[in-house]
Amino acid sequence: MNRLKSTLLILLSILMVFSLVISGCGKKDEKVEETPNEDENSVVVELPEPEFAYTAPLTGIGTNNPLPERLVAVMIENSAAARPQSGLQEADVVYEILAEGMITRFIAIFHSQSPDTFGPVRSIRPYFIELANGLDAIIVHAGSSIHAHFILTKGDQPYLDETTNAGAYFTRVDFRQRPHNVYTNLERIWQGAKDKKYRLEGEFPKLQFLAEGEEVAGTSANQVTITYSSSNYVVGYQYDATSESYRRLVNGEAHVDKETNQPLTTKNLLVIEAPHQMIANDEAGRREVELDGPGQGYLFQQGKMQAITWERTDKKMIRAFINGEEVKYVPGNTWVLVIPTVPGLAKSVVVE
Repeated sequence: MNRLKSTLLILLSILMVFSLVISGCGKKDEKVEETPNEDENSVVVELPEPEFAYTAPLTGIGTNNPLPERLVAVMIENSAAARPQSGLQEADVVYEILAEGMITRFIAIFHSQSPDTFGPVRSIRPYFIELANGLDAIIVHAGSSIHAHFILTKGDQPYLDETTNAGAYFTRVDFRQRPHNVYTNLERIWQGAKDKKYRLEGEFPKLQFLAEGEEVAGTSANQVTITYSSSNYVVGYQYDATSESYRRLVNGEAHVDKETNQPLTTKNLLVIEAPHQMIANDEAGRREVELDGPGQGYLFQQGKMQAITWERTDKKMIRAFINGEEVKYVPGNTWVLVIPTVPGLAKSVVVE
């Protein structure tokens, strides 16, 4: 009997061990089944990259940061005492036109970027007001000619003038002497516009832009020289293939930003000729400049030059055309240089 019990116990133990082995094998099989098998024919779905929420109308560059709803046009001085200037590199578009003598002045259009400071801010002329009005921009300046002052005070243009109606929104710096020492920034300008109850929404003109990878036509143009005055004011642009932009020079020296000490650059360089006329009996030598067009010019992009015609269509924005079709711009900033029709493009612009 004891032998039978022992035998039964041995058999029972064997059955229990066998059962545990079978159970373990089952768990191992289940683990294998949970591991997904690689399927050589499986399709990997790539999610599209998120698009930008906004696109700057004057640069064609996307951003997820909300953009201001109106443009700001700032008069920036360009005499030797004003260089190097601050903030020009952050402007979406810069127009360069002769003021008095043979030195130009800039009107910088700010929208997609906001420099910490810009200046020196200087006085305005009627043809700069025309450009700003065409862009529906808030005008920022420090002083004006008699005619420009009349236009601003008798019209409905929104303007902030450091010398008359908006001194609190500007700063006179101590590292430059008067009148080359007026500076401000967009934060102050927007505050001034709000305080004066100016409209903060505007009608944006838009430019057309090349698609990614699209190249322009034209002839090689790695070096551009624009002569305003052979004696004291020659502007140069050198093409840099790495950044695909033109670096600016003045009288053979790099024209740099005061805050960064980096050369001013542009993706699009538009040089146009327009009629200039001295104002009769103006002792300061002020000019009238016709900016409606049509006229002739050159557009420089991607190291190439194209001959264009230009026109300020609907008296809004200067635009370039080839065979009646508006030219597309490289995404990025644009500089527009206006030169007198005399001596004109042939003598004023040299391309290498």
